[in-house]
Amino acid sequence: MLPYVLQADVYAAYKPLSNKIVNRLMIKLRSRFGIKPIASHLITKHLLNCKNHPALYLLIADQCPEKVNKRYLFLNQDTGAFNGVEKLACTSASAVVYLHLTQTSRGYYQIACMPICLNPAVCGSEITEKYLKLLEKNIEEQPFIWLWSHKRWKR
Repeated sequence: MLPYVLQADVYAAYKPLSNKIVNRLMIKLRSRFGIKPIASHLITKHLLNCKNHPALYLLIADQCPEKVNKRYLFLNQDTGAFNGVEKLACTSASAVVYLHLTQTSRGYYQIACMPICLNPAVCGSEITEKYLKLLEKNIEEQPFIWLWSHKRWKR
């Protein structure tokens, strides 16, 4: 739906699955509303090759990183976070926006776009910190819509 509303290409980064059949099925499912899945390891190359073509790139940044670039206080826990979005934004001169999710009723959600940084050359390392603060606020407002079973602090 989002690509039709925006009238622009929308790409969603994903980590390819090792099972080729299941991976193809997931790509088909993720593509059904017009969003174009792109393997996370190809995102930088794609973004730089298409930087003159307006598009929206959806990146899920609250996963448990294997290689931690920096640590932050998040939900009163010392937490590692990627800084890849900062690097991508600076390299491509792209704005960074947080999608604030609100459940309006059962099965229905509203998304509000909240700018994190419109000029990444100025924001730099503040992008991840601002993102984590917005995510934390979002979770505090509606904790029931967040998946708590991930491995964020188990390492």
